[in-house]
Amino acid sequence: MSNYKIQNLDNLDELLTEMDVVIEDNVEETGNLVYFTPLLFERTKENLFKHDERKFPVDFAFPFKETYRITLNFPEDYEIDKLPKGGAYKLQDNNGDFSISYVTQGNALMVKSVININKSLYTPEEYFDLKALFKAIVEKQAEQIVLKKKV
Repeated sequence: MSNYKIQNLDNLDELLTEMDVVIEDNVEETGNLVYFTPLLFERTKENLFKHDERKFPVDFAFPFKETYRITLNFPEDYEIDKLPKGGAYKLQDNNGDFSISYVTQGNALMVKSVININKSLYTPEEYFDLKALFKAIVEKQAEQIVLKKKV
């Protein structure tokens, strides 16, 4: 990791941190293909909502927005072979949403993941929609990108 900067402490809508990272250990290589997950440490790895029923409200304590914008530069001798599909998932009544998108430009890939939890308290009746939203978050953030060595 290099060029680590903390910025925009007074503006929550702008990037908070910026850094350059070289990834070597978190990739799988098979022949001329390289597999990796772009959201290495930032992703939601587990759905906390596992029960089949809920009798009490879900209390997040406060609404929150979690945004990750990542630009990945890959070597000139590689090209994107497989890119996950982006997507958007919304709760009813604008109570929350999740989106993930991928944009390529030359040898750069921009990934943006946004989780919005728009209220602090969800009723037991809203639990199943919340559970489904977090299932989608875990699955979509874990999808791999495949790079292929140019011939």
